[in-house]
Amino acid sequence: MFASALPQWKVSKKDKEFFYRALKTARKEAGLTQADVAKKLKRSRSHISKIELGQRRLFIDEFLILYKFYGKPTIYFYSAFIKSNLVEQLD
Repeated sequence: MFASALPQWKVSKKDKEFFYRALKTARKEAGLTQADVAKKLKRSRSHISKIELGQRRLFIDEFLILYKFYGKPTIYFYSAFIKSNLVEQLD
């Protein structure tokens, strides 16, 4: 009953694309390969590739490791959603 009272949120495809692009850019700016990240998360390189392509979910515990590993503040990734909304308003 409580869950049905909560608002339903949906992340747009455009928002997801901006977020995953920011994730990939952060990795590259940190000088890391997908293999480096895979080793840190104890996952396969293809797993990381699929996350960056938006084909696999990124869990919060993985995100917390990644943003620290990439040396970026969380606002760096949140700004992807702000940019997406601005782009959508201009269209």
